[in-house]
Amino acid sequence: MAHTSSIYLDSANTLELPSVTTFGLGARYRTKVAGKAVVLRADVDNLTNERYWLASGTFATNGAGRTLMLSASVDF
Repeated sequence: MAHTSSIYLDSANTLELPSVTTFGLGARYRTKVAGKAVVLRADVDNLTNERYWLASGTFATNGAGRTLMLSASVDF
C-alpha cells in the first residue's frame, strides 16, 4: 500500500491535487529446474487501476496505471 497526501501545485494554495492510495500485490515461487535453484516472481502495482496525478514542483503528470511485472532468477 502506498499513500500520497494531497498537495498544492501553486504558491497561492489554490490548485490542489487530491490524496491517493494505491495497492500492490506480489508472489514468489521457488523451485528447481535441471538441478538449479529458480525463483519466479510476479508483482502488480496499482492493483485497482486507480487514476491519479503525481506532482513534481509546479507540474503534474498522470500516475501509472495497473502494471504487471514478471521475473525469473536462476542460481548457478
